[in-house]
Formats: sequence, C-alpha cells, structure tokens
Amino acid sequence: MVDTPGRDPQAGTARAESGTDSSSMQPVDASPDSARLPEAPPELSYLLIRGLVTRAQSGDGGEVIEAGRTWISALPDDDPRQFWFRFVSFTAIQAEPTLGDEEAMAEALVDRAVRLHDAALESIARAARAIVGGTKGRAANAVIDLAKATVLLDSVTPVPRDREFARGVAATALNTLAQGLMRNGLNDHARYRLRLLREMADDATLVGLRFVTDGNIGWTYLGEALELLIEDRAADAQQTFRRARSAFDAAVADAHPQFASPAMVRAISALGLAMGVLGGDDGLLDELGGVLEDGEYLRPEHRAVVLLALGRGMRLRSRNVEAIAALEQARSLLLPDRSFRSISALVMTESIAVVTDGREPDPAGSAHQQMLRVLLEERQGELASRYTAYEEALAHELQYAEHSQLSRLASVDVLTGVHNRRVLERDMASLLTEMRSSGGNGALVFIDLDEFKQINDQHTHLVGDEVLRQLGRSLRSAMHPGDLVMRYGGDEFVMVFHRRSPAAAGLALDTAATDFATATARILGTEVGCTFTRGVVAVDAASTVEALIESADRMMLEQKLDRPTPSG
Repeated sequence: MVDTPGRDPQAGTARAESGTDSSSMQPVDASPDSARLPEAPPELSYLLIRGLVTRAQSGDGGEVIEAGRTWISALPDDDPRQFWFRFVSFTAIQAEPTLGDEEAMAEALVDRAVRLHDAALESIARAARAIVGGTKGRAANAVIDLAKATVLLDSVTPVPRDREFARGVAATALNTLAQGLMRNGLNDHARYRLRLLREMADDATLVGLRFVTDGNIGWTYLGEALELLIEDRAADAQQTFRRARSAFDAAVADAHPQFASPAMVRAISALGLAMGVLGGDDGLLDELGGVLEDGEYLRPEHRAVVLLALGRGMRLRSRNVEAIAALEQARSLLLPDRSFRSISALVMTESIAVVTDGREPDPAGSAHQQMLRVLLEERQGELASRYTAYEEALAHELQYAEHSQLSRLASVDVLTGVHNRRVLERDMASLLTEMRSSGGNGALVFIDLDEFKQINDQHTHLVGDEVLRQLGRSLRSAMHPGDLVMRYGGDEFVMVFHRRSPAAAGLALDTAATDFATATARILGTEVGCTFTRGVVAVDAASTVEALIESADRMMLEQKLDRPTPSG
C-alpha cells in the first residue's frame, strides 16, 4: 500500500481483532501500526457467507443473513465490522454459487477488499502528485482520478478518516483548477468547478471549504460584472454584482472560526457591501465609507474593490470630489496582475465619467475611451486564445493519461501485478546496454516455483492464483529503483537487478523467499507453504538477453537437481 499524503503514518487503518466473540458484541481493538483493512471476524464471515451462498443456490438463507444483520446492528456506529455486511452482501450475491468452500470464499472477499482499498489510496497519491507538480490539464485529470478514488473509498473502507481524506484531496484538486481558471479570466468555467466544490462542502467533514468556496464564487461574479460594465452593459452588470453580493454574504454566513480568520470574514463582508453599492443599492454607501475608516484588515485588492464601489456610488450622488479621491486611491493600489486589469480599466472609466459629468467629453476623454475599447478587445482576444489553449492542453493531457493507462495495462501481468513478457522483449536489450555503459554491477535471475502443479492439483487453482500473487508481491519487495521483475510464463519469473552483484541479489532474494514462505503458510484457509528456486548470473559485457536467461535457467535447474529429495 502506498503512503497517503497528509496522513499521520503512525495512525494507520484500524484492524479488527479476528478472535472477537460474536456474543460479546464488544468494540474492535485497533492496532495503531496496521495499514490494512480490519480482518473480518471468522464467525461473522462464515455466518454471512453461508447465508448468502445458500440464497444464491436455493433462494433461501434469509434467516441466517438476518442473524448476521442483527449481530452487526448491535455494534457501535464507528465499529469497522459494520462494513463487512454491506461489502460481503454486495459481492457474494454476484459470486459463482459453485465455489462451495464458504470459508475460502470469505478469505477471497477480504483480499478483494484490501486490493480495492489499496487501489483507491494509490489513486489519491498519484493525483496529489499531479496537482502539486503538474499543469492545469494534469490537475483536471487528477480530479477525475480522485473522483474514482473517492467512490472506491466510500464503498470499500470502513475508516471515516480515509473517506474524509479522499474528499479533501479531491476538493483541493477542484479548487486548484478553479483558481487557475480565475487567474486566466475564465470565470464561468471556474464557477462551474467551484459549485461542484460547494456541493462537496455541504458534507460536514468539509465545512471549512464553504467559506472559501463561496468567497471564490463571489470573485468570479465580480470579474464577470466588471467586464460587463466595461462593455457598457450596465443592467447585466448590476444583476451580476447582486449575485456576487449573495455569494460573499453566503461566505460570511458559512464562516467557521476554525477555518476563517476574523479579518478575512470582515474583508469578505466588506466586499459584499461593495457589491451591493455596485449593484445599485446606494443606501449602503455610508456603511461602505465606514468600512474604509477601520479597514486595516483589507488586502490591497479588497480595498481597491471597495474604493471602486465607493467612487462609483459617490459619482452617482454627484459628489465628484469624493469620487475622484476614492478612485485615485483605488488606482494606486491595483497590482500588476491580470486579475486586476478589468478593475484598472473600470477605475479609469469612472474617473473619466466624473471629470466629464454633465458635459460633452473632451478629446482626452474620448482618447481614453478609445484606449479602453482597444484594451477590452485585446483582453477578449487573449481570453479566447487562452481558453482554446486550455481546451487543447486538457484534451492532450486526457489523451496522454488514457494512452499511459492502456500502455501500462498492456505491460502488466493482471494476476501478479508485475511486468509481463512483453516488457522483457521490448525493454531488456536497452536496459542491459545502459547497465554495461554505466559500468555498474548487474545480475539477472530466473525464478521457478517449486511443486506448483501439485499445489494446483491438491488445493485448486484459486489457491494457486493466490500463490502467484504473493510471489509477485514478495519479489517486488526485493527491488530497488531501476530493477525489473517480469512474469516469464506460468510459474516462472525473471528479475533484473540494475546495480547489484549476484551476491547482493542473492541476499535480497533470501529475504524475499522467507517473506514468501511465511505469507503462503496458510492461503484461503488452506495450509500450503511454498518455496521457489532461483538461478543468478552476472550481467557481463558480451552476453545477449537470450543467453543470460538461458544461463540463469540452467543454473536454476541445477539448483533443483542438487536439492535433496524428501524421504518417504
């Protein structure tokens, strides 16, 4: 399982004690260092599986299932064992009724739950990396990835903090994407993402996002309204300013003391007042003036918007001297950022309107108006080209992600999770060339499971498949960055150790063999115990891939022949 960013590594995922007496109905003890899902209590697994298999085979079994449901309903709400009825019920109904061995089936379902849980956490880690280091296109793709992970965790994990974490990271991805769109003036696209984020924030676990999201929605309406004013669409602008005010007011109402500082809440409240004035409610003008007198908490962009609203309101009241003073202050505060170009243009427009109020505009004023029109046309062209570039980048990133996923699936053995023979044929020659040119040590290993046919014959292919999966996990644990492990065919595997000598590779495989024997001592309720034999050769300067594999295979066979035959 990957480590998930933002989590306390000591916290882990709770594990249910498997030996709990079903009659005691005591809460499950949690092990702080466990990273797997809780084991299904054996008595509960057996009870539910027996009932579900009976129902799948004969349509009966309702009494047994109801007994299991009653057992679970008596547990505390946060007890992880609540999870098993929901998961086992859903999965077992779809299972082949001929599986027969209820205990083995229960173990298989547990394993499936763990693998789904791991896949979800891997999705979170992958998406988080894309958000931190990627482009807007990768962030957009990460949102899709995280949505899938969130669904997986909602349906698989019994641990609330994992679900909360998934939603939290997905929310971060949406917010990152929205901020990028806002900075490029794509306010309607940003607002769509923010509304999705607001729906997520209705969940109590994300209460802190409500204030931020509502505030950002207000900013998108503000940017849109300023553009409308510059285009002389005053009625549309007023309506949009009112929407901005509603969003800012909602942010203040949603502010949670743990997530929003008092200064920020007051600043957003001041923006709401400014939107009211810009939206035509000049009764708020005096209150807005009072905000500026006690406005040390206002950031420059907040103060500029408030001053713009004050200047516009003063002009409409024919208080031109006060209007000019407010607008000049606003102009001096504006930052050289694209987000504030529309505010700068509107401040200039308002200043011109004050000077020419009641008179024909002078040539200088006309020149300013012409400049503003040119500025607006440039801005519109820039936004159109940026949107086109954004759409192209997003399409490219999604295509790249789809291609990467398909390429990965084509290169991975589905059963064991290691590379397949296609990678051996495609990449091994170039890898060996690189190893030789770097002058480092290297080793190739041929691995064969011992007595695998007997395992399949005696314990069924279900057990055999699990043995192969575990071998893949054990071999991967011996790898360093740059190493490769591939399923060569059947129960044969090939490993390449990039910078380790045959002796060092042998030590790593000794550890893997011990891990493999321990993990396979009991599989799906069956005592198995498995070993593997390996042949290790050094990567020399002359040998081809085929020659190295043949040499390692021959050494592996010699190891098998030299092994003492069990007596009796």
